[in-house]
Amino acid sequence: MTAELEARIELAQAVERGASVLSSRVVEAFLNVPRHPFVPAFYRRDGAKYVPTRGHNDAWLRAVYADDVLVTEVGGVHVEDAPDCGVTGVATSSSTAPGLMAEMLDALDVRPADRVWEIGTGTGYNAALLCHLAGAATVTTVDRTARLVDAAQGRLHEVGFAPAVLRADGAGTPPAGGPFDRIIATCAVRRVPTAWLEQCVTGGVIVAPIGNALGGGAVVHLTKLPDGGGGGGGGGDGPIH
Repeated sequence: MTAELEARIELAQAVERGASVLSSRVVEAFLNVPRHPFVPAFYRRDGAKYVPTRGHNDAWLRAVYADDVLVTEVGGVHVEDAPDCGVTGVATSSSTAPGLMAEMLDALDVRPADRVWEIGTGTGYNAALLCHLAGAATVTTVDRTARLVDAAQGRLHEVGFAPAVLRADGAGTPPAGGPFDRIIATCAVRRVPTAWLEQCVTGGVIVAPIGNALGGGAVVHLTKLPDGGGGGGGGGDGPIH
């Protein structure tokens, strides 16, 4: 067994242990979809600085497959563009802890062939998990940042998935492929946009973090009602990538 496969198994087991009830399909997704191609580098905090961690050594592999948030952008500087000495500022993008990702994916309840719209491609890891759950042909993921879209598309292809990866504002014009059975936001929003409800089929599900800061807020889980509104509740915290 390779070190990478062993690390992936340990992550899937940690994700399963960390949730009170979790679909076996979600656990299988974490077992079958590798995380390391999507996070070839990440920042670690060193005093007032964020210092990039790169390389494919054992310490890097253990960190990538830990159930932890991995910061990938600080002050708009993506980690792969950062100098070795590090940068200062506020974390602006991350690959969220897999345990939280699993809980949100479990709430989304993705079925094979579901039409899925993801708002916030980020690293592409969550999109890969969605492809495993639904099938890549019916997954559409969007992000406003060209740098992230291009990188995520390449990494998704690297692991064998070819969803629609588009540069777009998730609060703007919806992408082709709708209406959607499942809609998930991987970045915090202040409220669920009307366009998301309009693009969700009756009985479909929307899962999104509500807040205004990276890593904070409540997660809402809405079901599209026949009258066009959304019913459900919320709980938990944090955005995912």
